[in-house]
Amino acid sequence: MKQFQFLSLLAGLLMGSLFFVACGDDDDDNATSSNPLVGTWVMQEGNEYHQRTITFVFNSNGTFTQTMEMKAVQSEEEWFEGSRTSGTYTYTDTKLILTTKKYEWQNHETGEWEAQDNDEEYVNEYFFSISGKQLSIKYSEQDEYVEVYTKK
Repeated sequence: MKQFQFLSLLAGLLMGSLFFVACGDDDDDNATSSNPLVGTWVMQEGNEYHQRTITFVFNSNGTFTQTMEMKAVQSEEEWFEGSRTSGTYTYTDTKLILTTKKYEWQNHETGEWEAQDNDEEYVNEYFFSISGKQLSIKYSEQDEYVEVYTKK
């Protein structure tokens, strides 16, 4: 009888240990996201007078930040302009929807970011495509102007 109890206890412990092994944490914190937008995307453009850089950072939690910096290239008077927006995003195969919740402007003298007093949310819909490390964004499906960003 004692041998039966011992074997029953041993079988129970074995089954319990299998349960813990089978139900372990299978989440891979370092797995790459299936969201093709996640990451940092940069576009630079300009001419002989100014240089403009726009950076999008799309996070896996559905938030984004867009930073725009513009500065003089060849000018007797140096100037710099910066703005930053942030909010949430969703997407489908071809549409990117940005809900902007926070606006900031960069102070020219101090370089500090200052929040704009605006509690309104703005929803903007864009058309996008991704090919390799290039993100193309258009304001409408028929729009000929395309902003092309490179993934960093």
